[in-house]
Amino acid sequence: MSNSEDKRKSVLITGCSPGGIGNSLAREFHRHGLRVFATARDAKAIEDLASIGVETLSLVVDDENSVRLCYEKVEKLLDGKGLDYLVNNAGRNYTVPAMEVDLAEARATFETNFISVISMCKTFLPLLVKARGTIVQIGSVAGVIPYVFGSVYNASKAALHSFSETLRVELAPFGVNVTTVVTGGVQSRIARTGRTLLPNSMYSPIESEYNRRVTHSQDGAMPNAAYAQSVVRQVLYGFARSRPIATALRAATESSVQSRLGQQQRNLSIHEYLSANLLKSYGIGMPKGEVARTAEEAEKVAKSLGNDDMVIKAQVLAGGRGKGSFDNGLKGGVRVIYSPTEAKMFAEQMIGHNLVTKQTGAGGRLCSSVYICERKFARREFYLAVLMDRQTQGPVIVASSQGGMDIEAVAKESPDAIITTPIDIHTGVTDEIALKIATELGFSEQCIPEAKDTIQKLYKVFMDKDATQIEINPLSETSDHKVMAMDAKLGFDDNAEFRQKDVFSWRDTTQEDADEVKAAEHGLNFIKLDGDIGCLVNGAGLAMATMDIIKLNGGSPANFLDVGGGATPAAIKSAFELITSDPKVSAVFVNIFGGIVRCDAIAQGLINVVNEMGLRTPIVARLQGTNMEQAHKLINESGLKIFSIEDLQNAAEKSVQFSKVVKLAREIDVGVEFTLGI
Repeated sequence: MSNSEDKRKSVLITGCSPGGIGNSLAREFHRHGLRVFATARDAKAIEDLASIGVETLSLVVDDENSVRLCYEKVEKLLDGKGLDYLVNNAGRNYTVPAMEVDLAEARATFETNFISVISMCKTFLPLLVKARGTIVQIGSVAGVIPYVFGSVYNASKAALHSFSETLRVELAPFGVNVTTVVTGGVQSRIARTGRTLLPNSMYSPIESEYNRRVTHSQDGAMPNAAYAQSVVRQVLYGFARSRPIATALRAATESSVQSRLGQQQRNLSIHEYLSANLLKSYGIGMPKGEVARTAEEAEKVAKSLGNDDMVIKAQVLAGGRGKGSFDNGLKGGVRVIYSPTEAKMFAEQMIGHNLVTKQTGAGGRLCSSVYICERKFARREFYLAVLMDRQTQGPVIVASSQGGMDIEAVAKESPDAIITTPIDIHTGVTDEIALKIATELGFSEQCIPEAKDTIQKLYKVFMDKDATQIEINPLSETSDHKVMAMDAKLGFDDNAEFRQKDVFSWRDTTQEDADEVKAAEHGLNFIKLDGDIGCLVNGAGLAMATMDIIKLNGGSPANFLDVGGGATPAAIKSAFELITSDPKVSAVFVNIFGGIVRCDAIAQGLINVVNEMGLRTPIVARLQGTNMEQAHKLINESGLKIFSIEDLQNAAEKSVQFSKVVKLAREIDVGVEFTLGI
């Protein structure tokens, strides 16, 4: 291919000697498909880069003649095109006490770290203007926060930062961007470990501290390959999102979004790897990956991917995994890894341990497997979800150009950034609708056809599988212009289990509360909460009202429990077993409206349960409706500590009072008995 036919973007990098930051930057830019001009004092020293297809050139940055010759070679190689990126990376370190500075070394440090950068920018400016390119200055945290014994180096980097900020403003009218990377401790060859104090130095008493400071930047330093990946991604595609694995769509200020969020609760959820497999079966682009249930399997999976840039994700059904913590101290349920060895190491620390996130509660959830997939780099990140909408009584597509981040925050701070498209189930997602969404999101022209196709396929999955939610965050346009679902969260309608047996066979009950699983087996709708007043109610609406009135009276419900229309004695027994198994429960409020069921039957079941279980927890019973007089009579004649109260407010108030008394008695370790005269 001739130079004139080469359509790749170009980058020139200074200081690319093996083992340093520049060398890793050259490799990373090359991996992203750019035409890379890597430079060093002697081009023969970077044959490792030439061997992978990087173009190498000799360049001595503090020699103006060498800079001019390099410019002429690059201009010729570009054959009339501009230079897209100039990365000024070459630098030198100088760590000595301020009063022992060698002036020649100080001048050389400033010449390399500051003056040569001015020379490079001035010389290559015509090519940068032609391409409307970007100058990337590799700065240092030392230019912002000076370190001891680094006076000259600190000053050279501070000068670079100040110069670059001025240059950014001055070149903006010409379409040239200037950005400075403030670099911390990164593995490189810049630290000169052979330095020592001068003979009879005034700092001899603290020589050990000086020696530590000389190599300090390399202690626990970030691998230069990881640094290069981060920098290149930010330079090419903008600053990376802080949340690669998104949380569920939740409360937002914009009302139409808010109303949809509450509808996505308590349906079947499946693990990410299962979601990925399902979407792949519909031809939707996903990063290549597999699940592993042991550390050894994780190592094999990582090897099979044939990629040294991967992500390992703990498979727990909870949002916020990336910011979670395991019970063994490991931070983060989503980690970037670079080798099968790392895959095995992290899998050992994840599998068999509980991951605690903002959604799991203090106990966390057990991680029984990990999902290892290749790491893809996005040019653009979007958000797309297909949800059920009660307002339109049908599906709705919710999309945003601000993907890869907390959509809840986007909805709150930038509601205009969210696009909602109701879907008519009779016509589905037509080509016109899908094309409109893809275009409004901002996919590049060459990716719009694939984006349109992906949107239609996601809707097909939604309908075929009786889903209540398909959330893709982010839906990405990758660096090689592919459309990929980087992370998927799927939920399914429990009422469709009879015809979605394959999907419901993927249910992982270890991710659910054991009491809630047991309740479902007995036909009870039970959700454990953090309070101390147990609730047994029939009807979801009455159950919600019961919890509200408990809160209004200063109490805190321990659960939501709806026994439904089938409040049989057996169901009541199961309900009490669930409620009283929680050691926090200090009182129970039974609130039954006898419409379908008879209050006297409920009362008899309640009496039988209290006798059989030997319950000592105070129980307030409010039974209203069919045969309520007989119910009150049964309770009052039972001789049990069941307090029958007809008025809802009084019943709630009494439940809260009992709860407070029992809690206080437990705290001071004394017994407490109640009499029916209370």
